[in-house]
Amino acid sequence: MPRSKTFRLLLAVLVFIGMLVLLAIMLSAAQFSLSLWQQLETAPDWVVVLIAAIASLMLGFGAWLSWRIVRPEKTPAGRKVGAPLDEAELLAKLESAEAAGVDVETARQELAELRRRRKLETIHLALFGEISSGKSSLIQALLPEAEITTAVTGGTTRRLAEYRWTSPAGDALVLVDMPGLNEADRKLDILAAEEAQRSHVVLFVTDGDLTRSQHAAIDDLRALGKPIILALNKADWYDSASIERLRQALVQKLDGIPVIAVQSGGERVVVRQLPDGSEEQTVRRSPPQVEALLDELQSVIDSRRDVLDELRDSSVFVLAQRKLEAAVETERGRRALEIVSDYSKKAVVGGLAAITPGSDLVIQGVLGTRMVRELSALYDVPVRQADTDLLIELVQKHVGKTKTLMLAIAGNGLKAFPGVGTIAGGLLHAVAYGMIFNTLGKAVAESLRSRGELRPLVATQLFKEQFGVNLESSARRYAKVALEQLKEERR
Repeated sequence: MPRSKTFRLLLAVLVFIGMLVLLAIMLSAAQFSLSLWQQLETAPDWVVVLIAAIASLMLGFGAWLSWRIVRPEKTPAGRKVGAPLDEAELLAKLESAEAAGVDVETARQELAELRRRRKLETIHLALFGEISSGKSSLIQALLPEAEITTAVTGGTTRRLAEYRWTSPAGDALVLVDMPGLNEADRKLDILAAEEAQRSHVVLFVTDGDLTRSQHAAIDDLRALGKPIILALNKADWYDSASIERLRQALVQKLDGIPVIAVQSGGERVVVRQLPDGSEEQTVRRSPPQVEALLDELQSVIDSRRDVLDELRDSSVFVLAQRKLEAAVETERGRRALEIVSDYSKKAVVGGLAAITPGSDLVIQGVLGTRMVRELSALYDVPVRQADTDLLIELVQKHVGKTKTLMLAIAGNGLKAFPGVGTIAGGLLHAVAYGMIFNTLGKAVAESLRSRGELRPLVATQLFKEQFGVNLESSARRYAKVALEQLKEERR
């Protein structure tokens, strides 16, 4: 019998056996249920109530445990992504953050620029695309009188350039020429993306099929509800059939975004063969073809004019909100380093102050708990005492395994100071504790920042990974702190 038939026969037998087993289980369950029901009918009421209560508790616990398993991950603190804020909510958050010492200038500048553009009552059109896709040349085709620098090497536009224009229908527009995407300086990508958010309409310019980065940029703009038109530039490089096939392929990929084939025009060097067989180079000028693009742009303006300002404003609010969140994150990072530095110095002092065996562990445990609490308050993350205790215990176990190495590194740090030499005892332990607290605090801060909660196992792993970084410089830093503390005590 062929192997495939043998396999199918075996599979059929297994399926039949499986159905028999399933039927037996169903019959057994039915029999058990009927037996239980008959017994409950004759049982006292308190027995029925007790069994029902136990069953309810078990089902409730199972449902709760299932929810705990499948519930979505918490969004990290400081990076919460919710519904975009409106202007009043954003201003309130700006004032609150500024009162807390956060530098909110970049977010305020976005709102100031929005107010300036509101007064102009013009439609801002941002030309967005990769370098050498012909954005500047396209503006030249739309505005023949404008002076725009273009270059064959690409990447000529290094800053935002605005050009005022009145459409054939009489609408006042501002065309914004932006740096091309994917230049060596990635900061220009950010500059272009932010300007696209500030504009009413985005004209995405490409001279071929879209790359992955171009798709990602379009998806980001689409998520903001931003009206987008894709201009398939340099249509004169293709024959009519090829350009139409490419245009249709882009239409299918972009799902709802209009794709218009355009020709910016300009001069091209062509080689002509003369009757005598010789060749000569000549410059051929091709006229611009942008009429279909103008029609599509006017159609977008006419059909969505009542919501263009609203869409522009909401995307600017998102941009300002992101800049505010980044500023808050930066300020939290700065304050976290201050807290860690402060407690690391306290750990050094605590190590020097220990006068009985084991008292240094008690002191450092208290300090470690306080440091975790301050960091959790900074990141607005509630932390359970049990998690803090477990973290301190796990770190102490790791420290116990590497104690010899830490004391050796602490001794090397002390050798950097003339006249100290090799020192043992409390001074070595004090330097080691400064190093430990510096690493522990940074690990806790990173856990709170990236995960939005304190996970002892994760924070301990971060501690282990970071402890081997810059140990020598850390040892010298806390050796200096320890020696200065000793000098103060002697005074």
